[in-house]
Amino acid sequence: MASTSPANYNAQYRTQKERRKIHINCLQLNLQHSRVATANLTQIILHNNIDIAFVQEPYTLLNKVAGFPKRFLDLHLGAGQDMIRHNS
Repeated sequence: MASTSPANYNAQYRTQKERRKIHINCLQLNLQHSRVATANLTQIILHNNIDIAFVQEPYTLLNKVAGFPKRFLDLHLGAGQDMIRHNS
């Protein structure tokens, strides 16, 4: 049975630990019901590879969140004023 040196063991452990890391890019902001801010946020999400956007006071049209591409997944919390937007 071959023994593992402490230096080799530490390097192997670090490599395994690094493989377990998951990087998620998040963004949080209040859009203050602005259509322009919503359009800008869409561009920011796409250009900066944002995975999850926590949005307060999104732009609404006829009491529905509007202005985001249909390919974005969303989860509304509360009375439809807060949402979590996922770029899939």
